[in-house]
Amino acid sequence: MPSLTNDALNEESLLSSRFRDPDKRLFFARASLFPNRIEFSGFAFSGMYRRLLLLKHIERVEWKVGQKSAPNIILWLRDGKKQQLWLNGAGLWKYMIEANVRNLSRQLPP
Repeated sequence: MPSLTNDALNEESLLSSRFRDPDKRLFFARASLFPNRIEFSGFAFSGMYRRLLLLKHIERVEWKVGQKSAPNIILWLRDGKKQQLWLNGAGLWKYMIEANVRNLSRQLPP
């Protein structure tokens, strides 16, 4: 995981909300969007959970409308992988990520 400078640690987030990852059991899970990254944090049975996703690694964002408990946003990564999440306010997240990522594909997946 990339380390953050002191300036980055003091930076104010553009957006922050609860999230759920279908592959992990987390408590008090929070996602925070910054101009160049998304930080995921929460508590797992094994201790503190932290994950950093750089926005430059995102190729496409797909928002699924009407999902109450299933993943409502898919982050397609440039390495071919995808990250499925449930985010509170997923539509706003989609547009805020698109506004902060250069060269983002806005086409639907094949």
